[in-house]
Amino acid sequence: MRIAILGALGFLGRELSENLAGLGHEVTGFTLHEPSVQPENFFCRPVSSLRGREVFSEDHFDIVINVAARRSTKSNPLSDAMVRQFNFEIPREFILRASGPGTLIVNASTYIQNFEGIDGNTVDAYGAGKQELTRFLMEESEVRGFRTLDLYLFTIYGIGDRPNHLVPSLISAAKKGEGIPLSLGHQLLNLIHVSDVARNFTNALSTKDEFSYRRHFVWRDDYFTVRSLVSSIESIAQVSIDCLWGERPYAGHEMFEPWTIPMSQIPFFEAQVPLDEGLRELWSEK
Repeated sequence: MRIAILGALGFLGRELSENLAGLGHEVTGFTLHEPSVQPENFFCRPVSSLRGREVFSEDHFDIVINVAARRSTKSNPLSDAMVRQFNFEIPREFILRASGPGTLIVNASTYIQNFEGIDGNTVDAYGAGKQELTRFLMEESEVRGFRTLDLYLFTIYGIGDRPNHLVPSLISAAKKGEGIPLSLGHQLLNLIHVSDVARNFTNALSTKDEFSYRRHFVWRDDYFTVRSLVSSIESIAQVSIDCLWGERPYAGHEMFEPWTIPMSQIPFFEAQVPLDEGLRELWSEK
């Protein structure tokens, strides 16, 4: 099948693109800018190169996948307008230009885009942009004749993750013996290895069901605190992490009691990498 992936060179996107190319699919990755180096197993081009919305356009794909996302951070602050552009406007335009009647759309949503699991209850520009794209897909899938699988993620981890994310930051602090500023650490987490996410996304592409829009969550609903995560890493590494508890405030979207999950788990969900194994892999990485 011909598959288009927005965010193909990102953390999840590269894993998914490599998987699908390895299965023999014709994968085209799309990025914001011209890639400086082409991947070995699939071709990448800038999203601006998509030519239009003609009914018989050669840029219509069998499957269109959006795994692109960007939020504002201290190291890379973005305006609310830019966050909306990255999480709603660009993915929407990509989906419209790359799809046609009968296309399967797979969109990566984020569970925490809706505080307390309540649809539309967003607390920041990132969540609002992601939810706006979800709303667009819910409203337009049947109108435009494509099928949408909206797949909600909690937190992905694994080799290749951004170094400023929580798990890589804790691993780095453990290796270097440096202090790491943290919240009080009582918020709940749920981690799924990037290879398991790619595996579940890949399996979902084989669906033959007739539907216009459907959503599922992609994780096991077993949660643990940041403090428990620190303890797990310390046990694997056999070192103590110098955690500066309370040096950072809690984020506005964080969960302290399990929220309602207003959707079903993805059918035939697989999580083959236990958390301890995934953390050990990161600790052993050179």
